[in-house]
Amino acid sequence: EQERRDIVLIADYGTLLRKMRLKRGFTQDDLAERLNISRTNISKMENGKQGIQVEDFFAWVKSTNGQELLIAFLHNTDLITAGLQVLVGFISIF
Repeated sequence: EQERRDIVLIADYGTLLRKMRLKRGFTQDDLAERLNISRTNISKMENGKQGIQVEDFFAWVKSTNGQELLIAFLHNTDLITAGLQVLVGFISIF
């Protein structure tokens, strides 16, 4: 079984996740259903109280059409972790 790892993008990754969801007009319940994640976990991720798994992060971006918000967020960020640098390479798959 492949190990799933949580990623922490930066200190304020929850705000980015929330903006993506709201831009698409989804409630937390809407997104939870689309991603097969509980609404409680959606809330925890958006509030920075729970990490997000790489697969869930990509699904979130794709489901919300949040690619442009992610790119804008990355360009305005000074602190980029190694894990985040890897994510940038995958943006083109969306």
